[in-house]
Amino acid sequence: MNDDLRWANSSEMPREATKRPIPGDVLLNAVSQLLVATRRHQTRSDRLYANELASQIIDAMDAETKVKAADLVSRMAEAPEEMQRQLAFSSLEAANIILMSRHTSDAVLMEATSKDIAFRRIIAQRSTLTEPVANRLLFHEETEIEHIILPRAEIQLSKNRLKRLVNRASNRHGLAALLAKRTDLTPRLSLRLFWYLDADGRRLILDRFQTDPSFAADVFTKLLGTETTGYGDSPLANLAKLLTRASTFQKQPRQKKSRSSYEDIVIAMRTECTRLTAEKAAGEGLVSPGMALRIMRDRGGEPLTIFAAALNLSEKSFEKVLNARPDRREGLGAFSGKDKKRLERLYETTNAASAAAILSYWDIDFTNEKKDRAGEKLEVDMAAIKERLEAAYDADNEDPVLPDEIEDAGVADDDDDDTYTAVPFKS
Repeated sequence: MNDDLRWANSSEMPREATKRPIPGDVLLNAVSQLLVATRRHQTRSDRLYANELASQIIDAMDAETKVKAADLVSRMAEAPEEMQRQLAFSSLEAANIILMSRHTSDAVLMEATSKDIAFRRIIAQRSTLTEPVANRLLFHEETEIEHIILPRAEIQLSKNRLKRLVNRASNRHGLAALLAKRTDLTPRLSLRLFWYLDADGRRLILDRFQTDPSFAADVFTKLLGTETTGYGDSPLANLAKLLTRASTFQKQPRQKKSRSSYEDIVIAMRTECTRLTAEKAAGEGLVSPGMALRIMRDRGGEPLTIFAAALNLSEKSFEKVLNARPDRREGLGAFSGKDKKRLERLYETTNAASAAAILSYWDIDFTNEKKDRAGEKLEVDMAAIKERLEAAYDADNEDPVLPDEIEDAGVADDDDDDTYTAVPFKS
């Protein structure tokens, strides 16, 4: 029998016919030739073919050589996206090179964020991150990644992602403190975040809020015609009244020693935290009862100070509010000397118009927050489903060659030299 035919039908092959590993440097040089040296002489079709050939060579590389190939590909301005992906997912060392490269496509970065926190940790430290990639990194809601990304003001985030972060900050003080320093929060989100912050964080939010609603007072009054059409106590009518009153107060200097007509109700908000008090306060403050109750139950005192400022309380009346004995059934405590100075300073620097704008923002957000959270939950659930489907699709299309499949095909896996040897088919 011809020797070649005998070898083809036997598990015993001469050592000379067995494949030997090609040195890594030789493989790397071949890839370099295909991707770099001959690139300018290739047509588009040639380049695509060269990419395929180079990819096959990379598959034959050991882990150390793949890291060197990753360094080569990372420096290419127009590196093949599939090759970036191939190398990035070959090892963490290669991933660190590819995922940190400024030439790596967003598509590869987005896919890598779905793989593992180790990949997300690398990507989060890139010098530049586009909004979609940053949003995807934060989708997994990992404290470590949030602490890398959120302090970087240059990284833009979508409104929906910021909204989700703010809502989660309701029971995570560290996250709330990070968000308070960001300047890309809308006023409404900033004032929602306000409720989750300590005194320093609240001051930071209020210092950035510079809105005078007086310009809108006439517009709302004319729009609703509250004096003639009987809109009564509708939310829009109350908003119009709140802005009109703020505009009026703006023209009047705040009194120092006179007793304000709203003094009793604001003091009651400290001493009697009941729903009946909340309803009365809502009527005087022109906000919803739910918002009034939230102001009353806040332990920091800033919301009550804003409420008093919107009513243009005199300084003497506000001092009585600070000294009033709190309703301890709601867990309220007496203000310390330090607290009083802090709240007095806030009161002195907040005029009635600005306070009214804050109240209106709070009230608008209060009535819409549940709707926002329901919509956000649906969005998060849909995104999670999409990510699971994408991961399943990627797994289905990897098409791995398993040992059982190799045996069924009549090819045995030789682990010693990473090559295949022909064997007889089983009958």
